[in-house]
Amino acid sequence: MGRGKILLIVIIAGLMAALAAVMIGSSHTNQVVSPVGKTGGSSSSTRTVSYLTYQDPSGFRFDYPDSLRATAPATLADNLYGKVGLTSKQHAGRIEVIAQATTATDLDTWLAAQKIDPTKTPARQLKLADLTAEQFATSGATITVALDQGAVMIVKLEAKADPAYWITGYNKILTSFAFVRPDANQGNANNQTTVDNTGTSGAVEFEGEEVVQ
Repeated sequence: MGRGKILLIVIIAGLMAALAAVMIGSSHTNQVVSPVGKTGGSSSSTRTVSYLTYQDPSGFRFDYPDSLRATAPATLADNLYGKVGLTSKQHAGRIEVIAQATTATDLDTWLAAQKIDPTKTPARQLKLADLTAEQFATSGATITVALDQGAVMIVKLEAKADPAYWITGYNKILTSFAFVRPDANQGNANNQTTVDNTGTSGAVEFEGEEVVQ
């Protein structure tokens, strides 16, 4: 075999060895940079929302996210049957649920008494328990109102800073709202124990000496 052929064979063998080394190194590199443990990573940060149930002695109840704190005034004005406010430590805003005495026989009369013009404030109809209710936006708040035999139920949402967070809790209150038999054993809110309900219980924190006008 001539010297030229031997040299050619050596060169070809060297090129093949170099190509094999490059392929092995490339395969090893791909294995190293492959994502590890990424599947399901986004779901690990997802929080399941839990709900508490608030029941008012005046005869209504609803569910609300356990991230909210329910606070009822210790003393009510004469025209109020019940009132509870829901707040969050992380999100600015507030939801109020109010049962109030009224002489209005229809929602238009009640709105007029509140100086709210329904022609300038478009409303949509929905159900609050078994009552026909109207929902409208005014002065930066969303208000749902329903009349029931001398009483008006008001569910008010104020959440200018973080509406996306608050609307979930607000809608849960509306869809779970129900009337129940008033609990004569509970009596007035003045007789209740002050408890922070941010845990798993459904107890309510009662404020001292607040009078709602």
